[in-house]
Amino acid sequence: MSLCDLLRNALLRVGFVSPAAALYWGRSTLPVLLTLLFLAVPKVCQGRSSEEEIARNLYRAAKGYYRTGNYAEALAGFQKAYKLSGRHVLLYNVALCQGRLGRAKKAIKTFLRYLKRFPREQREVMGQIAKQRARIRSTFLVVTGGVLGAKIFVNTRPVGTLPLKGRLPVPCETPLNLLVVSKGMRFEKRLTVMAGETAVVSVTMIKSHKEKRVRLILLQKKATHAPKKRKRRALLPKVLWGVGVTLLVGGSATGFYALNRVAKAKEANDDGLPHRQGAFEDKARQFGYITDGALALSVGALALGTLLYYLEDN
Repeated sequence: MSLCDLLRNALLRVGFVSPAAALYWGRSTLPVLLTLLFLAVPKVCQGRSSEEEIARNLYRAAKGYYRTGNYAEALAGFQKAYKLSGRHVLLYNVALCQGRLGRAKKAIKTFLRYLKRFPREQREVMGQIAKQRARIRSTFLVVTGGVLGAKIFVNTRPVGTLPLKGRLPVPCETPLNLLVVSKGMRFEKRLTVMAGETAVVSVTMIKSHKEKRVRLILLQKKATHAPKKRKRRALLPKVLWGVGVTLLVGGSATGFYALNRVAKAKEANDDGLPHRQGAFEDKARQFGYITDGALALSVGALALGTLLYYLEDN
């Protein structure tokens, strides 16, 4: 069976041609192809015309939204119309809506796409791009309220302290993390500032969820400083102990010297030298007094140092 027979049978089954017309064609393929072309072209034209009509209606609706200031709906309408029709002239309307919505970066990209298709309109398009770039440079953040001296961070970058003088330039169409920190308090907010806008944030400080950690750090600092103070207080008992030991050694030395004088006085008595005996006894008596005083002060210093040590330990 030839290709012509297959096409003729298919047209007979769906009812597009009558049996008499099929017999009239014979085995010629030209009538079959002409019939298929006649049936297909209206369908294609009808589908394309319907898409263009939908795109035209979307364009009219988006134009009305743009005039009333509903730029979000206007942008959606222009984008759908451009997708259906493929008309690049609609890119200009899309870029205008993006600029009105503060999406300056996307608007510049869309304007450049439009300029590639319509280079003769460079002057007007470049003027619109300059306006969008000026809007990008006019994006600011104002921080009010809070605690005096609180530190301000934007995306972990320090930008100053409260009160913040003037407006703070920030990147547009970029998620920002604003953090204000003071002693045991904090304020955090995430926001996105569109091009040409000035966002005003009123800061209300609250106790930080890290307050317990801060207290722990303070306690650790006190604990690290405590041994130093304890060492300073423990210095007095050690001084007293040193004085007591020194007096003990000195008293022992003078005691041995007094005993030596006593032995000398005894020898002078045995030799029948009473004047020398009296001199040695006087020396022994003097050094004995010194020994007694040194030993008494030594015992007192050692006892006082030990008492202070145990008192500070408790």
